[in-house]
Amino acid sequence: MRALLLVVAALALASPALADEGMPEGENPAQTAQALSLQALAILDWGLSHEEALEKLDAALEAEDKGGVDLRALRAAHEALEQEEVEKAHELLHGVFPSGVSHLAGVTYRPAVGVGEIVALIVGALVIALGAFGLMRRRRAERALA
Repeated sequence: MRALLLVVAALALASPALADEGMPEGENPAQTAQALSLQALAILDWGLSHEEALEKLDAALEAEDKGGVDLRALRAAHEALEQEEVEKAHELLHGVFPSGVSHLAGVTYRPAVGVGEIVALIVGALVIALGAFGLMRRRRAERALA
């Protein structure tokens, strides 16, 4: 019975609801204007649909975090894509990133480890250790009776 309670407690503590750090649903901190502009540039570099690139630029213009991009160049690239001037938009997108920002290497989003994940890791390790300890005690008790 104790083992069942321990398993239930461990699962309850490791639930995704407790690990959530308050990020509103649908909001992704990686979707900055810089990241979305880079995605649009990559779409055009690969020769994919300019409509997909236009969607990325729409999202970039609506993004809350507009740091690291030249908004005038971003709007100009958006207008060029709306007028289906793909080459012009491609050139303008290269100018969206200020000098000194390496946009060709790419932008990598690395989420930070949250408190909920650390707590879940510690609780999980404790539950495994308690389970191993309980099994060792049970095995010793069975051997003593035999």
